[in-house]
Amino acid sequence: MKNISVDFALGTTLIYLGEGEVEQTAQGVRFKGDFETNIALFLGRTIRYDFLVKAFYQLAERVLNTARSALH
Repeated sequence: MKNISVDFALGTTLIYLGEGEVEQTAQGVRFKGDFETNIALFLGRTIRYDFLVKAFYQLAERVLNTARSALH
């Protein structure tokens, strides 16, 4: 048996933020307008790589068995 474990996870989020509209006056100058649709897209991934997983569990089992037999 192999002692390697690899897990993958992918995720996406798409957020609609609406239409942009601005109307403001700064230093006596008026600015007004409509803008394009605002959308945000997030992509994510996770890779978990476990090596020697089986060997670790076997070692932990041996330690527990040794501790149990020492207590008896």
